[in-house]
Amino acid sequence: MKVIYGGHWDNPPEGWVSIPEDEQDLTLSLKQTQDSVDCIFTEHVGEHLSMNDCIWFMRESLKCLKKGGVFRIAMPCIDKIIQLKNDTFGKHYSDIQTKHYYPNEDSILKELGLEGIREEPIAFMMDSLFKGHHHKFIWTSELCKKVLQKVGYSEVY
Repeated sequence: MKVIYGGHWDNPPEGWVSIPEDEQDLTLSLKQTQDSVDCIFTEHVGEHLSMNDCIWFMRESLKCLKKGGVFRIAMPCIDKIIQLKNDTFGKHYSDIQTKHYYPNEDSILKELGLEGIREEPIAFMMDSLFKGHHHKFIWTSELCKKVLQKVGYSEVY
């Protein structure tokens, strides 16, 4: 069994089961039994949990995984956002991720003769992480790795 928890997977890939947040509260015991799941994937869910609740979810996932199972968690990490460069890619990525949240800010910066929110994409990416999207905790990749190791995952990348 391969499980996707939370999020927005209306049409999961073949062989996967998608369990949306209204069917599984990730702050409670998971419905899957111990040692019953081959792979668990979650995308843009961890940052919507408090740090304590996310650690609970990591522990619960480990219980459900079969020996050799894989847990993949994808979420925004502060250290990765800071590495975003103010180059063509960084500006394009910022546009995609944040422009719809900052139409007024984009306009006023352009009125001032700047590139709008593209002038400093990191500022708007960071601002959106903290103010928007109902985020509860923004991890660094290193803290996430350390916690996963302490929880009991043997190989953490």
